[in-house]
Amino acid sequence: MALSNTIIVSGEGVYQELLAGASSIKPGMLMMTTGATPSTAVIHATAGGDTETLVVIEDSLQGATVDTAFTSGDPMRGYTPQAGSIIQFRLTGSVSYDEGDILISAGDGLLKKTTGSPAKVFGRIHEAVDYSAVAGGGLGKVKVA
Repeated sequence: MALSNTIIVSGEGVYQELLAGASSIKPGMLMMTTGATPSTAVIHATAGGDTETLVVIEDSLQGATVDTAFTSGDPMRGYTPQAGSIIQFRLTGSVSYDEGDILISAGDGLLKKTTGSPAKVFGRIHEAVDYSAVAGGGLGKVKVA
């Protein structure tokens, strides 16, 4: 099934107004807030680490897509999905993902699959996707844990 041009596929959650704390932040990346006011969000940088499930969404009202990057200081919207929601997260490349694969933080804003015992599982692959020949990875539908 073709991926849609939106990060939120289905489910409920909470929206947040954020400021980009770095450049090259793309919709679908796993983020964490720094506690600044207004909230500044940075890429989650601890591989296998724990944080809230916070994803940046596209700014479609400004004509942006899921491929439009934010730069440091840009206003952006975050979304904290409820468990069971389907969200398009950015996944690591050079990997083939099967439905049900367990996903953890890759430490660079992306999610990666694991078979170990991670500190936090962010979700499971909802639809299989093959990025084994794509070094940079891409978006994949994830059922949030």
